[in-house]
Amino acid sequence: MKKETDDEHIQNGLKDIVERILGTRDKTGEFKENDIIENQNMALISYFIPPMPFIVERSSKYVKYHSNQGMNNLAWALLLLLFMWIVDVAFAWEHFIRTIRIIIGLVYIGLSAAGVYNVHEKKARDLPFVGKFNIIDKITDLFTK
Repeated sequence: MKKETDDEHIQNGLKDIVERILGTRDKTGEFKENDIIENQNMALISYFIPPMPFIVERSSKYVKYHSNQGMNNLAWALLLLLFMWIVDVAFAWEHFIRTIRIIIGLVYIGLSAAGVYNVHEKKARDLPFVGKFNIIDKITDLFTK
């Protein structure tokens, strides 16, 4: 077995710290390889129309995972935009609010692009910041109890 060099040890330590801060755990090992390969296209759609793949392909854990990531991204963006709308109504900060809306949109697009990249690479990696929350399971629990 190859011994880890000091540089590799430092890189792995930094990678672990960044993953903990951003919440980008790699869960690829939790999915069957044939599930990933067969449902890659449907998982890709999860970042453009988040709930549709989950509804269409309910049997795939890989699709469910990526659909959840897409729903989390969309939910956080909508919540932030709603909050900005409330602030806009309450205060006359038109230029500030417009700038924040643009930033929220760019972050949403960037996180969606990260999700698309993960699907392209056949990975199941949480999106930074928003990927920790499991919205689909919470909604499913509401209707099954």
